[in-house]
Amino acid sequence: MKDTLPVWSYPLVLALLGLVIAVGSLSTSFQIAISVETLLFIAYLMLRSRRNTSHSQALSNLLPLFPGHLLLLFALSIVSGQNTGLIGLWMLIPLASVLYDLVSLRKGLPRSRQVSILAVLYCIIWADLFTLLERVVALGRGIQGHGEIKLIVVFGVLAVIFLTAGVYRHVYAIKSRKE
Repeated sequence: MKDTLPVWSYPLVLALLGLVIAVGSLSTSFQIAISVETLLFIAYLMLRSRRNTSHSQALSNLLPLFPGHLLLLFALSIVSGQNTGLIGLWMLIPLASVLYDLVSLRKGLPRSRQVSILAVLYCIIWADLFTLLERVVALGRGIQGHGEIKLIVVFGVLAVIFLTAGVYRHVYAIKSRKE
């Protein structure tokens, strides 16, 4: 996986942001906050591209997934019945992705502590994504009651499997590098 988004994709990210703001039903304060967060994310990518980060320690890098995260935000912003809590939950994703990247680039941390922090951030990001995806499906399809409980269970099982595999990959990576 490429370490970061290529420079040519920054206009795509800004176009997606514009689409979210123009079409989505977000409050002005959320529009401003999401715009600032996206611009800071792009600034981080630009600064990161200037650093010599040829050897990232990250076991997976979530920075290139940001356009997909914006598409999820777009879905959240147009689904009727969306609430501000979901948008706030979405706003954790870019922040946690940058923290994940910063920890992976940090020198001097013991390898076991670095991988532990990475695994926790990985779980936060992906659990957040699974929660938001479940809500988009439930709200978009108007699923309520027992149907919603079934949907939550399905997404929960998939999330547990996905997160378990991710944590295993993080733990296995530290064990294989010790040998």
